[in-house]
Amino acid sequence: MNDTFHDPDRTAPRRPLRMVWVMQHAGFVRYFESVLRELAARGHRVDVAFETARDKLFERAAADAAVRGLENIRLMDLPAWSFTPAEAIVQACRQMRDSLRYHHAEYRRAPLLRNRADRFLPPVAGRVVATCIRPVPVARRALERACEAVERSTPPASGIQQLVSDCRPDVLLVSPAVNFESTQPEYLKAAARAGIRTAAAIPSWDNLTTKGRLGWLPDRVFVWNDAMRGEAQRYHDVPPDRIAVTGAPVFDPWFDWTPSCSREQFCRRVGLLPEHPFVLYLGSSAFLAPREADFADEWIRAIRTSDDPGIAGLGILVRPHPINVQPWNSADIENYGNVAVWPRRLQHPSEPEVRRDFFDSLFYCAAAVGVNTSAQIEAAILGKPVLALEMPALERSQRQVLHFDHLAAGPSPLLSVARSFPEHVTQLRRALDGDPALAGRSRRFIDSFVRPRGTDVSAAACVADELERLAGSPARPAYQLPRFAAVTRATALVPGVMVVWLYGTAGKPFWVVMLRAVLRIPLAAAMLVSAAADGLMTTLALPRTATRSMRRTGLRLAHEARASLVKGGKRGARVIRALNAEGGRLYERGQKRGRRVVRSVRRESAGIIRQTLHRQRKRVSQLRHRVRRALTGA
Repeated sequence: MNDTFHDPDRTAPRRPLRMVWVMQHAGFVRYFESVLRELAARGHRVDVAFETARDKLFERAAADAAVRGLENIRLMDLPAWSFTPAEAIVQACRQMRDSLRYHHAEYRRAPLLRNRADRFLPPVAGRVVATCIRPVPVARRALERACEAVERSTPPASGIQQLVSDCRPDVLLVSPAVNFESTQPEYLKAAARAGIRTAAAIPSWDNLTTKGRLGWLPDRVFVWNDAMRGEAQRYHDVPPDRIAVTGAPVFDPWFDWTPSCSREQFCRRVGLLPEHPFVLYLGSSAFLAPREADFADEWIRAIRTSDDPGIAGLGILVRPHPINVQPWNSADIENYGNVAVWPRRLQHPSEPEVRRDFFDSLFYCAAAVGVNTSAQIEAAILGKPVLALEMPALERSQRQVLHFDHLAAGPSPLLSVARSFPEHVTQLRRALDGDPALAGRSRRFIDSFVRPRGTDVSAAACVADELERLAGSPARPAYQLPRFAAVTRATALVPGVMVVWLYGTAGKPFWVVMLRAVLRIPLAAAMLVSAAADGLMTTLALPRTATRSMRRTGLRLAHEARASLVKGGKRGARVIRALNAEGGRLYERGQKRGRRVVRSVRRESAGIIRQTLHRQRKRVSQLRHRVRRALTGA
């Protein structure tokens, strides 16, 4: 079968391929537009199928525009699947594995990522994992192996299996493959069951360290470079022979573009003085840098107060992250003079006008400054010096996320990092003077990180070559469920159903679930006793003395229930305080959370007590009324 396909050194295969590329939503088309165009140019047919109909910033329109004119590229929407209870248990196991992956030693400095992963678990399961499982390596590994066994013992969703078996492509791809709550492992598993070759294309440089696990191992995993190859092996257990280094397809167009206007025209359009050089500040996402506008104000002030006249008069262009524009609209930084924030509206990066303006801003800047963003890589492609400040206020955005190390560390770091404003001003002066060492850093970084197969070799061509090579390789045997798959599924049924049921309490904190379960016991006992007494009094029509006795009994039961509630509430508060004693959470929110929980316990207990007393008074009143009627009738 290998001779059916082209030599990797040749440019066209002998037989067109049919591929299905499952993407989470239309926004991922922009990461692989160059690959789709390359595959279309080689005569291959690709059906791009979207799992969700998300249309953030008109992503679907941008995707349609990207493939317009490519007759053998088709965009489609997948149906919304409904999963059986067994399949829901598998999904819960995937989310558990996504959370457990953040136990790795490197993630000890990444509480931001760890907390985000835990939010995808039900509250009780998340607390149990954080308190009991994650700190114990043996328990952690055992739970990971158990979740993996459930995954491998459960067949794919029947609807997805039918869809994949019917279309039978030469290769089935998925992207991004590692998102939280992803159903893409179902497509990979269904293809493996049908004997279809599979691949996962990782869209971005941070996906392997900031998202979930690779839920099902495909035949190929396409990554940008050797650094990401190591992450795929270390964090996702991908064997080396299944990893293909292709370069970064999303950056292919940057090697071919040219500016759309002159520097003077550009400066006047954005509101800067053309006679001064300008530095470009590249904004980061809201998740990484929620208070970036405040930091930028301090940064601009340090530049304007510099003793170097060339630095103090430097033009400053702030380019916000495309979906994090709002903080900059309220920032008052243009009063410094020769400072512009542009653009000021939400934009999708795939729009041709947006791409053109962004390229022009990078092409004409003297240097680029940022916190932690892929735009710093794009600046390096154009050979610009790329600077960064590493300060305590930015720790959340830099050292608490692992992918920042790609830019600031490693064998070919990109960033010239300063740890104070004076040091940063010195680096700016070197950039304005054209220090070749700064440009050399950018060039070496691009050679190793963006185009490791050669600066003149596009990543799209590498991906297409690897797909053709994969399609021409012998197919793996169709995946069969393990011999004891039914036993594994049955064993996982009870804990799995409990975990799935806990998702119904997603809107309630852990203490509410436990407190309500405990407090129902004395309340139910009191209600049963009261109901039994009510029926007895109605039947026998006891005299008034019995009514007084019943009233005293009801009040005593209510008092006992209230005492039990108070005692249970105190015990619950002690348990919660003990649970909240874990290190990172106690450091960040311990005291405030404790007081808030105690107040909430009191409110919850008081509400239940009031309801109980109200029912007791109502029943006693009804009982007195019935006895009075019985005595009067007698």
